[in-house]
Amino acid sequence: MNTKVNPVSSVKVTVNSGVAPAANGSGGIGATGATGPSGNTGPSGPTGSTGLTGPAGPTGNTGATGPVGATGAAGQPPSTVAIANTTAANTFFLVMSPANTGNVSLEVQNSLTFNANTGKTNIPGEVVVTGGGVTLEANVSQVGANLTIDCSLSNAFNVAPLTANVTNFTLINEYPGQTINIVLVNGTSVYTCAMPTNVIWLGNTAGSISANANAVDLLVLTKTGHNNKWLAAMNNNFA
Repeated sequence: MNTKVNPVSSVKVTVNSGVAPAANGSGGIGATGATGPSGNTGPSGPTGSTGLTGPAGPTGNTGATGPVGATGAAGQPPSTVAIANTTAANTFFLVMSPANTGNVSLEVQNSLTFNANTGKTNIPGEVVVTGGGVTLEANVSQVGANLTIDCSLSNAFNVAPLTANVTNFTLINEYPGQTINIVLVNGTSVYTCAMPTNVIWLGNTAGSISANANAVDLLVLTKTGHNNKWLAAMNNNFA
């Protein structure tokens, strides 16, 4: 039996892939494949610029003390100064050669007492006393109506008490520019005392001692180059 098959001009095939066909009729995009292995590391880039300096850290502990240095060379020896003792106890005189024209430094542990002898002691340069410097008060007694103050013995004098009226009051052996203090004391008996000559009085008024028993007066005098006179001031009634 002969069968007649009609020729087919086209065949429609539908493939169900789960992906909707594209609008333009092309096939759908497949699922993403698995990630492939990493590629080799590329070369390092250039070094960046240096950053800013950070803040300073805290100060460290003090290190150990270093060894003591070597002793320096010895200094020059001081100028020779001779100290001569007299027969009077605790009385000294400072004697210097004229060649010693520099400063003189006297170091004193407790106190230093100067008691001048008759004559003058010349010390060129400056005298620096470190410690206590004291001028001893000299006690003076009148002889009858005469009262003599030897200014080379001290700068402070005590006449106590008066034993008679003083009619002749004399100052001797003074130094230019020297200032002296004289304490005049009356006892239970009241006496008068004539003042020294060659004196210019404070306020142009001559001083006098107090006219009462047991009075204490202070006479201050400074020898000046003004007409070679003493400048004088009387301070009365300390008692």
